[in-house]
Amino acid sequence: MFREKRRSLWLYGSIMMLTLVFIIWGEGTGTAGYVLGGDSETYYIPFRHHIGVAPLYPLFLHVLRLACGETVYLNVAAALQMLLLTFAVVYLVYTVGEECGLGVCGKLVIWGGSLLPFMILLPEDPIGHTIMTESITYPLVYLFIAVSAKAVFKKDGKRLVAALALSMIAGAVRSQMMFLFAALGLVYVYICLCKWKAQGILKCIYQILLCFLVLLVSMKFVSWFTVWYEKVVYGASYVAFSDQTLVQQMLYFSNEEDVELFEEEDLKEIFQRCYKEMEIQESNHKYQEKGLLAWRKIIRDCGANSYLLTDVIEEYLEPQGLMAEDDMGREIQIADISHRLAYPLLKVHWRDKLVQAFGSMRAGFISTVLFHKEKIYGLIHVAVLVFYLSAIGAGIFCMKMDKKDKTAAEYLFLVLGISVVNVVSCNLVFFGLQRYLAYTLGANWIGMFLVLRKTFFLVRQRSEKHFMSLRKTDIGM
Repeated sequence: MFREKRRSLWLYGSIMMLTLVFIIWGEGTGTAGYVLGGDSETYYIPFRHHIGVAPLYPLFLHVLRLACGETVYLNVAAALQMLLLTFAVVYLVYTVGEECGLGVCGKLVIWGGSLLPFMILLPEDPIGHTIMTESITYPLVYLFIAVSAKAVFKKDGKRLVAALALSMIAGAVRSQMMFLFAALGLVYVYICLCKWKAQGILKCIYQILLCFLVLLVSMKFVSWFTVWYEKVVYGASYVAFSDQTLVQQMLYFSNEEDVELFEEEDLKEIFQRCYKEMEIQESNHKYQEKGLLAWRKIIRDCGANSYLLTDVIEEYLEPQGLMAEDDMGREIQIADISHRLAYPLLKVHWRDKLVQAFGSMRAGFISTVLFHKEKIYGLIHVAVLVFYLSAIGAGIFCMKMDKKDKTAAEYLFLVLGISVVNVVSCNLVFFGLQRYLAYTLGANWIGMFLVLRKTFFLVRQRSEKHFMSLRKTDIGM
């Protein structure tokens, strides 16, 4: 027993050191310090108001600035992020490896799989180094997967309290991560359904309803915390960033005659100016490309419409002396006009938005398994479809053939479920950028490895039984 513990300690200690080495030097940054991403200035330059930024990450950086000083606090932030990511990877490997009864080789395989997202996002996004929310949310998702998997394996809903806490922290770091609440609800429903025969259907329904109530209250608390942050720290009223995300999509789907949807003259003028500019930039649905890569132009066009709208609003209000002088006031004005523009357009073009959202999910599912490579894009679509179908098939086979040990299949369906929830929610609300969707890329390949390994052992076991039965028949003859 002592020898096994010592070997296990050496194994996980080695995995921890190798993970840390990979994160510090293997991500191609050439430094153990911080790296600035495209949105980094939103969080730290300086500590100021930005619409749509969840509170926890800028507060984290602000506290480090006060504690460590201006010159080193970003390096300290990167160091803490890398330590958190290292711990999350090791904890995921430990949980899955021990619960699924893997040997040293199996644990090393899932360790390699856990590093995949941080390889595929290079060189643009060296997770851990970058001063962006993803450097926190990626390890939080790994921890969420680990504690949720353990709850599923043990059929113990109480263990999901830790997963709930992780969901709340992640949601307060990045609003996209609210999808974890939906994933958590599905996990709890599965645990209840596994126990409904033992505890009765009525108790099962009661527990599910109570779970959803807890999830709603928890989500409301995260939203309240964001409102409190805006009011107490900045003295600003909360403005939903989703309006600015929505309006750029609605402008993309709009037609020239949609100007009649607005009653206010200022909105009519702003919309007409935006539409003329979209015609020049060809950032309207009329210029949509065809084929599998069409989603890339849609994302670029919608992003361009966001900047375009901001410019048009400022050009319209400033000559009249109506534009706020401070940055926060300008943000609030732009957000208010975005809201007033978006919802009349949404009433007309909501079908277009849904069609586009579901159409872009194909690209979203690629990000959960593989990479986007233009030359072989058609083959990548086929490969992703084969991956999901074969994984689901192997998972069902494992659950049917071994009803006592379902850990491999349960882990697979857990991470596939999280992937689906993320892809659907991200494409309905945000856009399916790869760094938004690669959270479960490594976890999905780990799940595939587990069910293929389990399938191999089950098939070999059946073959051996069949061979032994034939031998007994021959001996009997």
